[in-house]
Amino acid sequence: MNSPNSTTTEESPFPYQVAGHGALLKFAPGKICKPLIPIEMQFYESLYKRSSNSMKDFTPTYYGTANLQFTNDQLNQWKKKVDEAEKEEDGKGSFEDEQLHPWSAKVTKMSLSKLQKNGNSSFEYLVLEDLTSKYHHPCVFDIKLGTRQHGDDAAPDKRKRHMIKVETTTSKPLGMRLCGQLVCNSIA
Repeated sequence: MNSPNSTTTEESPFPYQVAGHGALLKFAPGKICKPLIPIEMQFYESLYKRSSNSMKDFTPTYYGTANLQFTNDQLNQWKKKVDEAEKEEDGKGSFEDEQLHPWSAKVTKMSLSKLQKNGNSSFEYLVLEDLTSKYHHPCVFDIKLGTRQHGDDAAPDKRKRHMIKVETTTSKPLGMRLCGQLVCNSIA
């Protein structure tokens, strides 16, 4: 898979993120960056090795990985803009002329703090198709499917937390759980 590596960045927080632990970034027209999780990368790479795999029709296009480098000035500027977006009176903060979903602001701030705290100036990302790029006011939801939500390699404490979450949410009785949503008129 071709890796669109980057040494300087023009990325910005992805405004429509409604769930997850790592900030998604707008990367280029029609592309986003998602923090790299090795098992997820293996999934996409194995999916694209087989030319006839019908699962491709139901997944965003995978463009490879990128090692993005950030300057402290850039991280500070993003944090300031996200803080300003959160303070807007109507609760519909914007970042570079795009309204920022509250979860996107929260997870972006957490990720920026982690990058600054660790002294990291670069980070590995998956580069995926931005499924929202064709819409002016996209409606988005994140859903977990299944009654088991931990991997075989999960640490015992993580396994326990995930099992409790399955037991105490709709994951067990329905086999699914809505993690976050954005309805177009809620921030438009």
